[in-house]
Amino acid sequence: MIIEWRSGHSRVESSLHSWPAALRADHDHDLSPTLFGGVYSAMDSLAAAGVLASEQSSAAEREAAYVSIESCLRAAAEGGGDDTRLAAVELAVACSEPLASSVLCAPSSRVGAVEWRRASLLLVEMAKLDPIAVCGKTIRRNDEGSKPVFAVWTASGTAFAEMLAKGKDEWDLDDAVTAAVNAAWWVCFYQVGASAVLGPIGEGYEMEILGEFLAAVPYWGTSNDRFVPLALLCVDLLREPAGQPEAVLAGAWKVVCMVAVGRPLNGRAIWEAGVVGVMQTALRQYTPIERVSISEGQLVPTGLFIGIKDVLEYAEYAGVDVIPALLDAGAVDIAISTLAAYQELGQPDDASVCVVTYGALNILENLNLSSAQAKPIVSKLRSAGVGIFRYLLVRLF
Repeated sequence: MIIEWRSGHSRVESSLHSWPAALRADHDHDLSPTLFGGVYSAMDSLAAAGVLASEQSSAAEREAAYVSIESCLRAAAEGGGDDTRLAAVELAVACSEPLASSVLCAPSSRVGAVEWRRASLLLVEMAKLDPIAVCGKTIRRNDEGSKPVFAVWTASGTAFAEMLAKGKDEWDLDDAVTAAVNAAWWVCFYQVGASAVLGPIGEGYEMEILGEFLAAVPYWGTSNDRFVPLALLCVDLLREPAGQPEAVLAGAWKVVCMVAVGRPLNGRAIWEAGVVGVMQTALRQYTPIERVSISEGQLVPTGLFIGIKDVLEYAEYAGVDVIPALLDAGAVDIAISTLAAYQELGQPDDASVCVVTYGALNILENLNLSSAQAKPIVSKLRSAGVGIFRYLLVRLF
């Protein structure tokens, strides 16, 4: 799917584009859609990656590479068979690192905000195809010694850096989209769980990544409320999604999380913006199975529960009584239906770690089920007929 980002508007629209007849990069790699028995050749991966990595590639050459990659991803998503999917994963892994390191870290004079958002969205689509392989590639140290996803955050002079540098009263919905589409990669990462992505890279890598993550997150290390206006714009984006791609909406929730985490007053400001009502409306778009199952291809539920978890946690630290709003929003039913879907799915590896943990267990923790006032809630949970809940309740109560 091609995303056309329209300058001056926060809305993005998708359209399908035909293949280019042929396109050559600096190294004379053919990017035309060569197929052998329905499988893309290895040369396509090398050619596309070469265009993305080259500092001499033109915008038109990069656009043709994006189209080539998207066509391959689309063929895999539409059930082209195991060989087609494996070829698409190979292509995504090969192209994800140069897309992050070279395109997204390029100066804005070379890759402007419109293309930057478009390339970021493509990176998310790659990650959705195989989060462990693609996220693993883009968070692994490259030949230059940097980790591409962190370099995107820390590179100077990029479209993303220019967005971050704006004043608190200068951000608009386009900037919220820029922040969101960047953060969506992390939703893919956390959907399968950090250990699943980092474990295969090597022993001790999780601790190494954690330290670099804490140092690189662009929304920390500044004045406490610096990015609250940007987070509130993300809430506005979520309140009126207006046909935005799913990745943008999922990423908007992750931005909300990053601005709230560790900062109680930020959490309270976002909570008071009506984020629970936004959550309630968003969840109506998904069945419980669609919320839980990774293979259903839905990123928004994972991003949503990542965001809600930290907002309500830090709003509580700021003195907000979050329980009435959660109960009014049907939090108990959300938790029950989430765990029922997890049990029905019967495939733990296909379940979003964040949806199960934050969309059920963390919600119940915030409802303080050990209190006397929670007896009606506990009674409702006991009668829900959910085996996993019975298991938890017997041991907790």
